[in-house]
Amino acid sequence: MNQTAKIYPTQLLLVAAGGGGGTAMRYGLSVAFPGLATVLWINIVGAFILGLLTGWLSVRGFSQKIAMQLRLFIGTGMMGGFTTYSTFAVGISRLATEGDIVTALLYGILTVCGGISAAFLGTVCGRCSQGLERK
Repeated sequence: MNQTAKIYPTQLLLVAAGGGGGTAMRYGLSVAFPGLATVLWINIVGAFILGLLTGWLSVRGFSQKIAMQLRLFIGTGMMGGFTTYSTFAVGISRLATEGDIVTALLYGILTVCGGISAAFLGTVCGRCSQGLERK
């Protein structure tokens, strides 16, 4: 079954605008704090924010259109531009080719496990936000 998705200009603009902002944030942090530790934290924070957004949107009463626009702008655009798999992969490759296999493995494990944990925690926090507003 081959389905073709229709691309709408507004959706494309939301992703592009969010991506530009997220990329600028990542670049600024990378210049201010150079090194693999910054990439690690950027990816973990990005996973947390994406989880937070997902959890928050799941308990909000937004229309499908508004929820989709927020997902495209913040999730796909900003967090897609903010986090970076390519820098993560190049960092691991560089460490391994320089002979620092243990650090390469630790960096990979910390990024993946940290990202999954942060996304889960963000989702839980996002879902809990509804209960906090009622108090």
